[in-house]
Amino acid sequence: MFKVKLYERVRKALSKKEGFTLLELVVVVAIIAILALGIAPIALQQIDKARISKLVSDVDSMQTAVAMFNADVRTYPVALDDLVDGDNNGTPYAGFNGPYINKVPTQHGFGAYEYVKDANGNPMLTIKLDLANQETKQKIWEALGGTGEFTGTDIVVNLINGQVSAK
Repeated sequence: MFKVKLYERVRKALSKKEGFTLLELVVVVAIIAILALGIAPIALQQIDKARISKLVSDVDSMQTAVAMFNADVRTYPVALDDLVDGDNNGTPYAGFNGPYINKVPTQHGFGAYEYVKDANGNPMLTIKLDLANQETKQKIWEALGGTGEFTGTDIVVNLINGQVSAK
């Protein structure tokens, strides 16, 4: 008798239709979508801040590496790769005590780096900005020490004194 009653109670409990209605599911999905729309711009701003921080860190590292290279070798590297391997197109630099940097960064979150020397032989780093957002360009410009409004397409950093200019 006891087994039959238990069986009937279990069967009744299982036969009840339980779950969420379509309306309840739609409301939950709508709430999640509204929250995601509020969080997305904040997350994108944080990603840009992280990219800018990495770019500034890369520039600082390259500046330090070039200064250390120059102190040891008494000249500036022909290419940034020389900071790693001390090889000037097959000829080792005299006094090279590197590597001064583990890996030369070639890309940042907004484009690429280009190493050149100016007319006086000073090492310069061109930061290519492959983006259309002027506000982000301005933030990068200011993070690197630029003053005023950024009006160029690329940023040039003097790796000796850190001066920045628009190109």
